[in-house]
Amino acid sequence: MSKNILVIDGHPREGSFGAALAARYVTGAIATGNAVRLLALRDLVFDPNFTKQPELEPDLQRAQQYITEAEHVVWVFPIWWGMPPALVKGFLDRVLTPGFAYKYRSVWLWPWPQLVPIRLLKGRSARVITTQDSPWYVMDVALLSPIGWALHWAVFWYVGFYPVSRTIHTRALFRTDTEREGWLQHAEQLGRRAR
Repeated sequence: MSKNILVIDGHPREGSFGAALAARYVTGAIATGNAVRLLALRDLVFDPNFTKQPELEPDLQRAQQYITEAEHVVWVFPIWWGMPPALVKGFLDRVLTPGFAYKYRSVWLWPWPQLVPIRLLKGRSARVITTQDSPWYVMDVALLSPIGWALHWAVFWYVGFYPVSRTIHTRALFRTDTEREGWLQHAEQLGRRAR
Protein backbone atom coordinates (compact mmCIF):
# COMPACT_ATOMS: atom_id res chain seq x y z
CA MET A 1 0.00 0.00 0.00
CA SER A 2 1.45 3.35 -1.02
CA LYS A 3 2.01 6.19 1.42
CA ASN A 4 2.35 9.95 1.34
CA ILE A 5 5.95 10.50 2.39
CA LEU A 6 7.80 13.70 3.22
CA VAL A 7 11.60 13.53 3.18
CA ILE A 8 13.29 16.43 4.97
CA ASP A 9 16.93 17.01 4.02
CA GLY A 10 18.41 18.92 6.94
CA HIS A 11 22.00 19.28 5.74
CA PRO A 12 22.93 22.96 5.30
CA ARG A 13 25.23 22.25 2.33
CA GLU A 14 24.11 21.34 -1.15
CA GLY A 15 25.83 18.27 -2.55
CA SER A 16 26.42 16.71 0.87
CA PHE A 17 26.35 13.00 1.58
CA GLY A 18 23.21 13.62 3.63
CA ALA A 19 21.54 15.09 0.55
CA ALA A 20 22.55 11.95 -1.36
CA LEU A 21 20.99 9.74 1.35
CA ALA A 22 17.75 11.73 1.16
CA ALA A 23 17.71 11.50 -2.65
CA ARG A 24 18.24 7.73 -2.60
CA TYR A 25 15.43 7.30 -0.08
CA VAL A 26 13.19 9.28 -2.45
CA THR A 27 14.27 7.11 -5.40
CA GLY A 28 13.34 3.92 -3.54
CA ALA A 29 10.02 5.28 -2.28
CA ILE A 30 8.94 6.46 -5.73
CA ALA A 31 9.93 3.12 -7.30
CA THR A 32 7.30 1.34 -5.19
CA GLY A 33 4.49 3.78 -5.95
CA ASN A 34 4.60 6.12 -2.97
CA ALA A 35 3.77 9.82 -3.28
CA VAL A 36 6.96 11.56 -2.15
CA ARG A 37 7.98 15.15 -1.49
CA LEU A 38 11.58 16.18 -0.84
CA LEU A 39 12.05 19.31 1.27
CA ALA A 40 15.63 20.64 1.50
CA LEU A 41 15.74 23.00 4.47
CA ARG A 42 18.71 24.90 3.01
CA ASP A 43 16.44 26.07 0.16
CA LEU A 44 13.78 27.54 2.43
CA VAL A 45 13.60 31.22 3.30
CA PHE A 46 12.79 31.68 6.98
CA ASP A 47 14.17 33.17 10.17
CA PRO A 48 15.28 30.23 12.34
CA ASN A 49 15.27 32.36 15.49
CA PHE A 50 12.14 32.11 17.59
CA THR A 51 12.21 35.63 19.01
CA LYS A 52 8.43 36.05 19.28
CA GLN A 53 5.40 34.42 17.68
CA PRO A 54 5.95 35.83 14.19
CA GLU A 55 3.79 35.11 11.19
CA LEU A 56 5.07 32.03 9.41
CA GLU A 57 6.93 32.67 6.20
CA PRO A 58 5.39 31.12 3.03
CA ASP A 59 8.02 28.35 2.97
CA LEU A 60 7.15 27.35 6.54
CA GLN A 61 3.42 27.47 5.80
CA ARG A 62 4.11 25.11 2.89
CA ALA A 63 6.21 22.86 5.16
CA GLN A 64 3.32 22.62 7.63
CA GLN A 65 1.01 21.67 4.78
CA TYR A 66 3.44 18.95 3.66
CA ILE A 67 3.68 17.56 7.21
CA THR A 68 -0.12 17.58 7.51
CA GLU A 69 -0.48 15.61 4.28
CA ALA A 70 2.30 13.12 5.09
CA GLU A 71 1.75 9.70 6.62
CA HIS A 72 5.49 9.14 7.10
CA VAL A 73 8.16 11.81 7.63
CA VAL A 74 11.84 11.05 7.07
CA TRP A 75 14.46 13.36 8.61
CA VAL A 76 18.01 13.21 7.22
CA PHE A 77 20.81 15.25 8.80
CA PRO A 78 24.32 15.02 10.24
CA ILE A 79 25.09 15.00 13.95
CA TRP A 80 27.36 17.89 14.90
CA TRP A 81 28.42 18.33 18.53
CA GLY A 82 25.93 15.68 19.55
CA MET A 83 22.92 17.45 18.02
CA PRO A 84 21.36 18.27 14.63
CA PRO A 85 22.61 21.32 12.72
CA ALA A 86 21.18 24.70 13.78
CA LEU A 87 19.13 24.75 10.57
CA VAL A 88 17.17 21.67 11.70
CA LYS A 89 16.65 23.04 15.22
CA GLY A 90 15.48 26.39 13.85
CA PHE A 91 13.06 24.63 11.51
CA LEU A 92 11.61 22.57 14.37
CA ASP A 93 11.27 25.66 16.56
CA ARG A 94 9.39 27.57 13.91
CA VAL A 95 7.27 24.82 12.29
CA LEU A 96 6.08 22.73 15.24
CA THR A 97 3.94 25.52 16.61
CA PRO A 98 1.10 25.44 19.15
CA GLY A 99 -2.19 24.81 17.39
CA PHE A 100 -0.43 22.98 14.57
CA ALA A 101 1.72 20.34 16.27
CA TYR A 102 0.24 20.33 19.79
CA LYS A 103 -2.11 22.10 22.17
CA TYR A 104 -2.72 21.88 25.89
CA ARG A 105 -5.63 20.89 28.05
CA SER A 106 -5.84 21.42 31.75
CA VAL A 107 -6.38 18.39 33.98
CA TRP A 108 -6.52 18.10 37.72
CA LEU A 109 -3.50 16.19 39.02
CA TRP A 110 -3.29 16.48 42.76
CA PRO A 111 -2.40 18.87 44.30
CA TRP A 112 -3.04 21.34 41.46
CA PRO A 113 -4.13 21.59 37.80
CA GLN A 114 -1.56 20.58 35.16
CA LEU A 115 -1.29 21.29 31.46
CA VAL A 116 -1.20 18.08 29.43
CA PRO A 117 -0.16 18.09 25.76
CA ILE A 118 -2.56 16.95 23.07
CA ARG A 119 -0.47 15.58 20.20
CA LEU A 120 -1.96 16.99 17.00
CA LEU A 121 0.33 15.13 14.57
CA LYS A 122 -0.79 11.66 15.62
CA GLY A 123 -1.14 9.07 12.89
CA ARG A 124 2.26 9.79 11.34
CA SER A 125 5.34 7.66 11.63
CA ALA A 126 8.88 8.98 11.31
CA ARG A 127 12.39 7.81 10.50
CA VAL A 128 15.55 9.68 11.43
CA ILE A 129 18.63 8.99 9.28
CA THR A 130 21.81 10.49 10.70
CA THR A 131 25.52 10.52 9.96
CA GLN A 132 28.22 11.18 12.52
CA ASP A 133 32.00 10.89 12.72
CA SER A 134 31.97 9.40 16.23
CA PRO A 135 31.63 5.66 16.87
CA TRP A 136 28.18 4.56 18.03
CA TYR A 137 29.24 3.99 21.64
CA VAL A 138 30.37 7.60 22.09
CA MET A 139 26.91 8.95 21.34
CA ASP A 140 24.71 6.18 22.69
CA VAL A 141 26.69 5.03 25.72
CA ALA A 142 29.07 7.77 26.84
CA LEU A 143 26.71 10.66 26.00
CA LEU A 144 23.46 8.76 26.72
CA SER A 145 22.01 9.28 23.23
CA PRO A 146 21.19 13.01 23.20
CA ILE A 147 19.45 12.66 19.82
CA GLY A 148 17.33 9.81 21.12
CA TRP A 149 16.18 11.79 24.15
CA ALA A 150 15.87 15.20 22.55
CA LEU A 151 14.25 14.29 19.24
CA HIS A 152 12.46 11.03 19.83
CA TRP A 153 10.83 11.95 23.13
CA ALA A 154 10.97 15.72 23.63
CA VAL A 155 9.97 16.51 20.05
CA PHE A 156 8.54 13.69 17.92
CA TRP A 157 6.61 11.79 20.60
CA TYR A 158 5.43 15.08 22.09
CA VAL A 159 3.72 16.13 18.85
CA GLY A 160 2.45 12.64 17.97
CA PHE A 161 4.89 10.93 15.61
CA TYR A 162 4.85 7.20 16.32
CA PRO A 163 6.61 4.93 15.76
CA VAL A 164 9.94 6.70 15.28
CA SER A 165 12.73 4.59 13.76
CA ARG A 166 16.37 5.54 13.58
CA THR A 167 19.20 4.72 11.18
CA ILE A 168 22.62 5.79 12.46
CA HIS A 169 25.66 5.88 10.19
CA THR A 170 28.75 6.18 12.37
CA ARG A 171 32.40 7.04 11.69
CA ALA A 172 31.26 8.64 8.42
CA LEU A 173 34.51 10.53 7.86
CA PHE A 174 36.50 7.28 7.89
CA ARG A 175 34.32 5.16 5.61
CA THR A 176 35.32 3.95 2.15
CA ASP A 177 33.36 4.76 -1.00
CA THR A 178 32.14 1.16 -1.01
CA GLU A 179 30.79 1.48 2.52
CA ARG A 180 29.10 4.76 1.69
CA GLU A 181 27.50 3.19 -1.37
CA GLY A 182 26.15 0.50 0.95
CA TRP A 183 24.56 3.21 3.08
CA LEU A 184 22.98 4.75 -0.01
CA GLN A 185 21.60 1.37 -1.06
CA HIS A 186 20.20 0.89 2.43
CA ALA A 187 18.45 4.29 2.23
CA GLU A 188 16.92 3.25 -1.08
CA GLN A 189 15.71 -0.03 0.46
CA LEU A 190 14.11 1.88 3.32
CA GLY A 191 12.36 4.05 0.75
CA ARG A 192 11.11 1.00 -1.14
CA ARG A 193 9.59 -0.31 2.07
CA ALA A 194 8.31 3.18 3.05
CA ARG A 195 9.96 2.77 6.47
